Amino acid sequence: MEKIIVQAVTKKERKYNNQTIWGVKVGEDAEGNDVWYNLYTNIKPSKGQGFTVEVTESTGNDGRIFRDARIAQGTQAAPTSAPLRKDEFASSNGNKSPVVNGGRATPYTQSFEVYAAVARAAHALATELEPDNGSGGINAHARTALVSTFLIALGEGKLTMTVEDEWNVPGETGRAAVPGARVKQAKNAAHDHLASVLNDAAALMKTDAIALLRKYGPDPDISDVVYLTEKEAINTRLTIEKFIDENTDWRADLSVRIKAYCLLKKMDFTKERTDILLAVAGTRDFKTIDQATAKKAIETLKEKYRG
Repeated sequence: MEKIIVQAVTKKERKYNNQTIWGVKVGEDAEGNDVWYNLYTNIKPSKGQGFTVEVTESTGNDGRIFRDARIAQGTQAAPTSAPLRKDEFASSNGNKSPVVNGGRATPYTQSFEVYAAVARAAHALATELEPDNGSGGINAHARTALVSTFLIALGEGKLTMTVEDEWNVPGETGRAAVPGARVKQAKNAAHDHLASVLNDAAALMKTDAIALLRKYGPDPDISDVVYLTEKEAINTRLTIEKFIDENTDWRADLSVRIKAYCLLKKMDFTKERTDILLAVAGTRDFKTIDQATAKKAIETLKEKYRG
């Protein structure tokens, strides 16, 4: 048996095996990570409410911790005192107080990760609201103004980053997880890089990029890279790159690419190949090139393709 006090609760319930589940934050672990439980109850819990529960804990293949909490038989949830939100403060005559903590919605100090998350979300919204127009007009200044407005609001405590919105962030140990609860992320460079590597690997293995994402990513049911967090996207890319390295004959690939480059530039392969090899690999002797050198030479050759 374990007694818990609800510090935060998800906005919506989840349905799993015909049971109703609410995500509830019950505290933090030793490293400062939020600890969330999957609380099985048909009635939405309230912040500050106490429960006596039986907890079953398990660890997924990706290291995430799953904590299922079921209310112990014969016990009832008991309301427990908890800090009131700004809109819950009221005077003796029932009027709500207009000022709490200086009217701030958030603490004075936020981590860089919070600012980065707000910046990415704000940029995605700004791109949607202020796209470049078809006549060549660029609305970069308008987008910058919108992003700046959000960041200033966060710094002044006028923008709330609610924990309910962060529940089930994939790949973070200590958070509750319910099947199918992944959240679409604002696309960033990590997603683009992963997508590029997936396409290369799919061509190499003659398979589908999404199939590779499901095989090497943290979730076998995922359908797009944007459902990965930035950390997950990076880790998945590194895993796939390692697989590619171990299963690619980079020397043979370099030879094929040099032939293709000569064909593209209408050059005589038999006459020009050694000069091209010298330019991209630093030697005219193909026999002296190892796999690592061949891989780097391919990247150099790709730059020439783009030029």
